[in-house]
Amino acid sequence: FYYTVSVIVPRKIEGEEVKKLVESNLLKNKLQIECSTVKSQGKRTIIRYIFFLLELYVTETFRLCFSVHEKNKSNIFISYEDGSRALQQTFDENYKNVKPVWGSDRDYLVFISNKSGAYMLNMLDIKAGKIKEITSPSTFKNINSFCLFPKGRKIIFSAEYKDESNLFCLDIQTLKHSQLTFSKLCEKKYRPKCSNDGKRIAFLTEANDKRNLCIMDIDGFNYKNLTFTGDVRDFNWSYDDNFIVYIEENSFKVCKLSLLDLGDLHETNVNLDKSICKIHSAVYSPINNFIAFVGDNLTTEDVYIFIAEENKVLNITHNQPNVRIKSIAWKQDDSKIYYCSNELKYYNLYSIYLSNLYKKQLTNIESSNIELCYKY
Repeated sequence: FYYTVSVIVPRKIEGEEVKKLVESNLLKNKLQIECSTVKSQGKRTIIRYIFFLLELYVTETFRLCFSVHEKNKSNIFISYEDGSRALQQTFDENYKNVKPVWGSDRDYLVFISNKSGAYMLNMLDIKAGKIKEITSPSTFKNINSFCLFPKGRKIIFSAEYKDESNLFCLDIQTLKHSQLTFSKLCEKKYRPKCSNDGKRIAFLTEANDKRNLCIMDIDGFNYKNLTFTGDVRDFNWSYDDNFIVYIEENSFKVCKLSLLDLGDLHETNVNLDKSICKIHSAVYSPINNFIAFVGDNLTTEDVYIFIAEENKVLNITHNQPNVRIKSIAWKQDDSKIYYCSNELKYYNLYSIYLSNLYKKQLTNIESSNIELCYKY
C-alpha cells in the first residue's frame, strides 16, 4: 500500500505546455529508482520512502516550414527547428507555392499557389502527401493574404471578388465560405491576422493610397478603425492579445514603430536610432513581449529587438553592408530568432540566440527569397 505519490513536472518544457506535448505524443520519459529507505517488520520488509528520477524528453518534430523562391518557381519545405531533416513538400517547376502556414495541428499546411492559373488557397496533408485546392478560381480572382484560426479549422482570407477586395471566412471541413466585410468603391481590405484567443481580426484597409489598421470580431461585427493617419504598412498581435505593434511610413519615407494598447487605445512610440531609416516585419515574442523587427540603415539590414521594460532597442545581428533580411520568427521560449538573409549572396535561413548572439546558418540553398513560418 502507498499513502502519497508526488510528481513535480515543470509547467513548460522548452517553452511548450506539458499537456500539449503529451497530447501530441511528443513527450517521452525515463523512470528509475534513485534511492529508498526500508524497515524490517518480522519477516517482511516495508519500504518507507522511495525516490524516483523522472526524466522527460521532448521528441524532435518539424517546426519550420518555408517557401523557397528560385527564378520562376517556389516550393515548400519543412524541417526541424535546427534546420535538419529538411523535406521538400511541393515539386513544381513553373508555379509558385508561397506564404506557408502551419495548421492548428502539425499534420497539415495551408499555402497560396498559382497552379490553377490564379493564386488560390491550398491545403497540404503532410502525412498523406496530398495537396487539395480549397478555394476556386471560378469564385475568386486572386487570394493575396490569409490567417488561420488559432483554434479550429477555419481560415480568414483576403480575396478579389466581384471587383472588390474583401475578407472571407472559410471552413476547411465543408469548404463553405462567408463574406465578413463589404468594401466601398476603390477600397481594399487585406492582410487579416487573428488574435491568439480567436475572437478578433485585425487587418488593413486601403483607399486612395491610404492604409489604416482596423479591427472587428471574428464574425465581422464591431468593426472599427484603430488608426487614421493612412500610413500603416504592417502590424502584429501580442501573444496576450492586449497590444498591437504596427509600422507606419509617411509620404516623406519617415518610418515609425508604435505599440497600441487595445484596452484604452493609448499609443506608445518606440524611440528608434536615427540611423534606422526603414523598418519591417515587427513581431512580438511569445513570452516576454519583446518585439523583434528588421531595421535598414541605408547600407544594410539588421534584426533588432525592443525591450519595453527597459525602453531599449538592441541590434543583435550587426551585419556587413548590403545584407537584406526578408522574414523573422521567434522560438516559442524567446531564446532565439529565426530569419532569412542573403549574407552569403543567396537567401538562406539563420537562427541567433539572444543570450550570446550565437548565429547559425540552417540552410544552404541558392534562393532569391525564403518565406518562413514557425510552429508554436
